Amino acid sequence: MKLTTKRLKQIIKEELQHLHEEDAVGVIDLLKTDYEYGMMLLQDFNGDISGDLGREIAQIIYYKTIGAWNSPEYKELHSAYNYAKGGEFYSEEERAEKRLDNFVKEQQEHIRELAGILNIPFLQLSDLGTGDYTMEKFYELLTKQGLL
Repeated sequence: MKLTTKRLKQIIKEELQHLHEEDAVGVIDLLKTDYEYGMMLLQDFNGDISGDLGREIAQIIYYKTIGAWNSPEYKELHSAYNYAKGGEFYSEEERAEKRLDNFVKEQQEHIRELAGILNIPFLQLSDLGTGDYTMEKFYELLTKQGLL
């Protein structure tokens, strides 16, 4: 079987696309475990992530920033805090409150970092989380700003 130049170019293009997708999956894993580093690597893609991978990345960023109040992690922490508040031991309530406060501080840091990346004022980006700003709108914002 003879390999033509056209077919060789197609094979190389397909392999590069596959490697690109693998790198994007790596960014997804990093965003879950080391958000700051994941965001740094995401910028190296220069807005070249779309489709399902782009939406998955947008969802992770959404729940780590303006959508944090809807995230499973926040709901769990808030529920634990409410449960501890109804308990007999002040120390349990204090620990639960501290975990919740740390979550909120981390979320604010993530919004501040994202605002810098997107070149959007912090308060403007932060305010998007107080309304009915959907994940789909957030995905469109990240795409429009060139992050995805």
